[in-house]
Amino acid sequence: MTATHARPLACDLTVLTPEERGRHAQLWSHLRTLAPLPTPTSHGLTFSFESSTPLAQDLAELAALELRCCPFLQISIRFEPAGGPLSFELGGDEQVHAFLEAGFKTSELPKRENG
Repeated sequence: MTATHARPLACDLTVLTPEERGRHAQLWSHLRTLAPLPTPTSHGLTFSFESSTPLAQDLAELAALELRCCPFLQISIRFEPAGGPLSFELGGDEQVHAFLEAGFKTSELPKRENG
């Protein structure tokens, strides 16, 4: 996607039902408890967790909800081999990156990784 978005660069939670909004908030609350600070990367932010099947299911559910309310995001769930960490990555172009950094107040976060 180029720096000019076909869709607006804003999250629209009204596309979710009240039940979905509640679940969305519940998932984010749970995930932020497990990984309160994301790691900035060159393409966005990454939340890292100990690997577990229930958590992977929660991440997939959250990704599906996020893509509906924030269709400009690129979302990846990464599984490392041999039971390594599970990562939830949010990213996009430079505008999306700036949006994420502002939304997660990354001025207080560790320096970006190359990648």
